[in-house]
Amino acid sequence: MNNIPWDNKLEILDFAFQPIICANSGEIYAVEALLRNSVEAGFKNIDDVFDSAYKDGSLYTLDLMLREKAIQKFKKLKFHSSIKIFYNLDNRLLEMPNFSMGKTELILKENKIEKSSLCFEISEKYKLNKIEDINDMLSVYKSQGYIIALDDFGSGFSNLQKLYHFDINLLKIDRFFIRNVGKSSKKRIFLNNIINLVHTLGGLVVAEGVETEEEMQVCRMLGCDLLQGYYIQHPSQNLDDIKVLYHHVKEKMVNQEIFFGEDRNIIESHIKKIEGTYIDNQMDKILEVLKKNSHAEVFPIIDRDKRVLGMIREKKIKKYLLAPFGNEFLKKKTVRDLIDIAIITDINVSINKLIEILSLNDEVEFIIITCDGKYQGYLDKNAVIKIISEKKIGEAKNQNPLTKLPGNIQISNYIEQSLSDTANRYMYTYFDFNNFKSYNDKYGFKKGDKIISLFSEILKDEAKDENLFIGHVGGDDFFLGIKQKPNKSFSDTLDKISSISNMFKIQARDHYDSKDLNKGFILSQDRNGKLRRVPIITVSAAILEIVPGKRNCTIEDVSDILFKLKKNSKIAKNSLCCSTILPYK
Repeated sequence: MNNIPWDNKLEILDFAFQPIICANSGEIYAVEALLRNSVEAGFKNIDDVFDSAYKDGSLYTLDLMLREKAIQKFKKLKFHSSIKIFYNLDNRLLEMPNFSMGKTELILKENKIEKSSLCFEISEKYKLNKIEDINDMLSVYKSQGYIIALDDFGSGFSNLQKLYHFDINLLKIDRFFIRNVGKSSKKRIFLNNIINLVHTLGGLVVAEGVETEEEMQVCRMLGCDLLQGYYIQHPSQNLDDIKVLYHHVKEKMVNQEIFFGEDRNIIESHIKKIEGTYIDNQMDKILEVLKKNSHAEVFPIIDRDKRVLGMIREKKIKKYLLAPFGNEFLKKKTVRDLIDIAIITDINVSINKLIEILSLNDEVEFIIITCDGKYQGYLDKNAVIKIISEKKIGEAKNQNPLTKLPGNIQISNYIEQSLSDTANRYMYTYFDFNNFKSYNDKYGFKKGDKIISLFSEILKDEAKDENLFIGHVGGDDFFLGIKQKPNKSFSDTLDKISSISNMFKIQARDHYDSKDLNKGFILSQDRNGKLRRVPIITVSAAILEIVPGKRNCTIEDVSDILFKLKKNSKIAKNSLCCSTILPYK
């Protein structure tokens, strides 16, 4: 380097990592590398480090050394192979005389890090003289398998122009739009439209600078895919501070979903399954999948962590196959050569959001569905139309489409009304099946629906009593409300719940193959792909007693308590867990 003794300063400079988590799971998705110890190295601040190198003409050389330092530290994370690292790219690098492409690939190879693990963040800090130059650079990076994010969207220069020109994977929304978003309808309108636009273009959205629970909840509600900020965790130079799962966030996330699973239930029933293809595969692999699945219309492209990077349309492949020597041509190509942008959304998306995606882009043929950021399947346009139709019918009847039981609106109304009835005692029970997912995976959704219908019929038999209310939250979750009779005790209610649980346990056995029944379990893959023994389906029950008198609680409080009880009931020996809300004094 030229005038500044950078080698000595590089020994002092360090990186802090700040986690970026999946909005619907609390699991870590990536860490952002943030430069630290700038003052200790003799600079006024962090910006002064890069400004000095820019003036010195050594910005590119310094940046490469910092990239290597960040990647080497990232490699020390025990779980680095399953997450990504975000690295801020100073666009002034293009003005450096020694700038060239390909150096990052060498650094990654030396450290045995996949290119798909690195995300370059393009900052809004410095105005671009030639937007075409940086667009060309980003296009090359993306074609090579790197991830591209537009940082600080909502500040700086020419935001919409960059979003229009750059072929990005992610967009990070500036803290300005996140701060107090729950208290500003204007910010929510802006944020909602930004999220819809990015999703329509096939990108993911990161809410940057999330500092409160309220901001986190609103960002999730509006459809942000990823979250970053002090509420999740402050940046830390200590690698031991970085977690795989942020429990304090996950618990708050799930609480709000306890009564709202209908849309997901409808969407799940229409998802088409086809195996994802890794980005580094040759086209031979897709041709094999095409032979096995002649009905396949699209091939989702994923990385080794099952995160979606794009897709390849079946008609695009057949176009080559029908051309002279097309088959031989394809066999020489990699998946990366033919990949297209994919419209991606989480399985917890509202059906209204699906409608917006279709209405904003006439060219959308497929929507790739993920869960906790990982590939699940896809929806074609016809499936989305069917989903919309089912949703409208369900709303018209205000019933669960499978069981015909009252849905979430009526459940919420029941809780609200019973909480205001201070003269009577109520019992709320939240039922949730044990081991249902494994059953669904083995026997299929149709048989899974029969199990759900079985439980609903058992509840309907019990609900002949006028003091009982039953509702279907969605999927394998049900609600039972009991207005306690004066001559009935808490133990009587427990007997009723136990009777329902035992009846279901016995009758559910009729829906298994004799071989599985004899063994007493089925084999199912866990999240790590390992086979494990999964017992026969049973049901857990979370029971909340509401004592007569004025109650200083809301529907949200009830949801929080039931959620915690539900977790405890899953591990209880008798699959029952109880609590009480006492009157307010």
